[in-house]
Amino acid sequence: YSKTGNYRGPNDGLSGYEWLMLMKKHFKRIIWLNPKMAPGNAPWREAETAVKDIFRMNRLTVDGLKEGMTYLMSR
Repeated sequence: YSKTGNYRGPNDGLSGYEWLMLMKKHFKRIIWLNPKMAPGNAPWREAETAVKDIFRMNRLTVDGLKEGMTYLMSR
């Protein structure tokens, strides 16, 4: 993973990280539903860790969805 990205295709030359940061700037609240969450950080999960640093992350379960929706609807 790289904040500048190693692929700059047709999407205005922005990396995936930069697109996620644009989403964060545009929306007041965002959650990321992840089916498999591991505790802590590890080098082989650097993309998950990067997303975790940007967005609130919830498990992709009924309870995780409820928690995420509660957060999204809060003021």
